[in-house]
Amino acid sequence: MENIKVVIIDDEIMSIKILENLLSELSMDIQILGTARTIEDSVLLIDTQEPELVFLDIRLKNGYGFDILDRVKYTRFQVVFITAYDSYAVTAFEFSALHYLLKPINSNDLQSAIQRYQTYKDSNLSPKIVHQVLQNAHRNKHKKLGLPMVDSIQYVDIDEINYCEANAGYTVFFFNNNEKIMVSKPLLTYENLLSEAGFFRIHDKYLISLKEVNRYIKGRGGQVELNSGKKLDVSMRKKNAFLNALGKFFI
Repeated sequence: MENIKVVIIDDEIMSIKILENLLSELSMDIQILGTARTIEDSVLLIDTQEPELVFLDIRLKNGYGFDILDRVKYTRFQVVFITAYDSYAVTAFEFSALHYLLKPINSNDLQSAIQRYQTYKDSNLSPKIVHQVLQNAHRNKHKKLGLPMVDSIQYVDIDEINYCEANAGYTVFFFNNNEKIMVSKPLLTYENLLSEAGFFRIHDKYLISLKEVNRYIKGRGGQVELNSGKKLDVSMRKKNAFLNALGKFFI
């Protein structure tokens, strides 16, 4: 297997050293081509060294890591974003299904990020597309959701999601056009992401779009009939919270 050629961009020397040490300890063939701490040096480093993978801190002293993505001429690389906890950034990364690491970085998360890169390295996510995806996520308040597939990331309109179903650690998305997509993430991941977009988990197995509710059928837990005609069970412990959420949503 050929070496994975990487560069590290961070304005903190100690953070660079820590990441270099963690990379050297992994049982992977990784070649560090260089490091940079400013936007100008980073652009020059990427354009001259042509890495496959860039570890990029999103906040630099003289700007944002995103600025680098707009200025580089060489674009045939993938990005792993590095950030201290930032609710907007993390949510944007999750919605976009992009690679990111939270500081302080640990070796398990780092290894997972590189393995994920190896899975998606042939996808069409150029740095400029990555930047655009994140800008759109912020500007459009997450109208699209990135679903990680075997060899790509598929972006779907959230408004077109009918409901989601848990399936042994996976999540199956059902759409208004009768298509469905299975992804290798648990339903809890999407419950957290979509709760502010008008979705409610009515059952351990189901997460639904409230706007797709046609009627509630009374019972111990009851059932929901969606606009598609699909009927789904509501768990007893979710019933009151669901009816409350439904009442607020349609007022």
